[in-house]
Amino acid sequence: MIARRLEALSIEVRELGARRWWSAGLALAALAGAPVAAHWNKGLAAGLLIGGLVEGVLALSASSRRHDLLARLAARPDTYELPEVRRFGAALTSRSSREWMAASLRVIVTVPPPHDHLEHQIAEHRDDLLELADDLVDSETVISPVSAVALFSLLNDGRESPLFNPFAPTGELHSALLRIHDGIRHGRGRRARDP
Repeated sequence: MIARRLEALSIEVRELGARRWWSAGLALAALAGAPVAAHWNKGLAAGLLIGGLVEGVLALSASSRRHDLLARLAARPDTYELPEVRRFGAALTSRSSREWMAASLRVIVTVPPPHDHLEHQIAEHRDDLLELADDLVDSETVISPVSAVALFSLLNDGRESPLFNPFAPTGELHSALLRIHDGIRHGRGRRARDP
């Protein structure tokens, strides 16, 4: 990625983070001040309450936009020089995130699917999904942040995920699983057990 573009994205991530905290702080201050102001001026109290709610919505919006931007950036290996992207990817490779994604994969495979598309996808890729769940909980297995981000998106992005999107091109889920598996390195004990 071009250095100027990367710097612009870094600034955008930082600005969204600052906006999130600023709005959250204003929301808390306004909401905390509303009951106090109610003793002297009901109009001021109502204004503080409304302002606090608006700032709360703005904080949530900035946080959501920042998360989406980091998720898009973390899917690209050339953006990991940004500290925010490195932290985002590292968080998804943590033990708790890996266990959550493994549990999600097992639920997807075992719970009856709500529609035919998902049933077909699960039937076709059941072994790959279960193997991936086993890899995630194996403490000797190393998963790259890019693969963890790809798996997180596969499990959470209902519109774009080839697992859940019935309009995804044929073979897209298989390709996504191959890309995820490419970033997984098994420990010595696991390699010895593999054929």
